[in-house]
Amino acid sequence: MKATALVVAHGACEIEFVRRLDRLLRVPIPVSSRRDGGETVSVKGIRGYLESPPFRTVREFRGAFPIVGSSYTDGRLLEDFRIFPVLDIDGDTMSRRAYITGSIFDGMDSELRDIIVPIYNDPNLDEVMAELGYGRPGIKKTRSYTVMCDAMTDPLELYRSLERCDSTNMEVLLRHIMSRKPEYQSRLRCPHPGVFEPHTPGAYSFFIDTIP
Repeated sequence: MKATALVVAHGACEIEFVRRLDRLLRVPIPVSSRRDGGETVSVKGIRGYLESPPFRTVREFRGAFPIVGSSYTDGRLLEDFRIFPVLDIDGDTMSRRAYITGSIFDGMDSELRDIIVPIYNDPNLDEVMAELGYGRPGIKKTRSYTVMCDAMTDPLELYRSLERCDSTNMEVLLRHIMSRKPEYQSRLRCPHPGVFEPHTPGAYSFFIDTIP
């Protein structure tokens, strides 16, 4: 099975979350991060990250992530493949609105800019996990996240919980992955137009009037 999504992880905890989704849904979800999550990818730095190799060109990207190769048409364009940065806002009020609306990617120097779908946790994934009822991490944070994420056993329950959580839009990522699985296709709520689409001018206009 070829991947239809790649996650750019904020840090090690996001990697653990995605690995659990990978195992739970039995679909490949490649992850890109700084030093395997040892360094964070910030909201302020995401544009620069995605303007660097291997995200500058389709050819670079295919070479780095061959598991998504069959998602391309004529070797140039991706059809159903999306890049999902999953980032903590972490109090960055200056960049928050631009990231959530997707305008931070306007004019970006990358052939992949139109398939980027920003995913946010505000203020961070720790708070979202607590809101969802999975608790808070301990001193050994990454290990704690492995245990917390192992408690996620029902993809539909997780999806519906994320839909009800105002601190994140991770349901967009989950819906994209689950909608490729026949057993879930008829059980997912149709999203608001614009929320589930890749970034194009105005694609995230739905968010603009709802961002506090």
